[in-house]
Amino acid sequence: MLLNDSVGTAAGGRYHDERTMVGVILGTGTNACYVERSARLPAGRLPDGYDAAEHSGQMLINTEWGNFTSTTLPVTQARAAPARALRARAHGRRVLAQ
Repeated sequence: MLLNDSVGTAAGGRYHDERTMVGVILGTGTNACYVERSARLPAGRLPDGYDAAEHSGQMLINTEWGNFTSTTLPVTQARAAPARALRARAHGRRVLAQ
């Protein structure tokens, strides 16, 4: 199994305390994930064959908030500088399911 750092942080936290709701990484890069009820997600965003009744009914959603080169997020002054610095590198979108 391969986990993103924020997902691993949240999963480890939930192992020790099921009230854990987020995983946040603040280091040389940053990222976060959070727990969401599967019922709140659009059907097209769930993995094929996912049945909430067979699972906890919750998923860890990886936000990839460090993706400063995203074309779907509005460009603000705060995003412009990192986007210029990172334009040669592309951060891929990661799809993770529990």
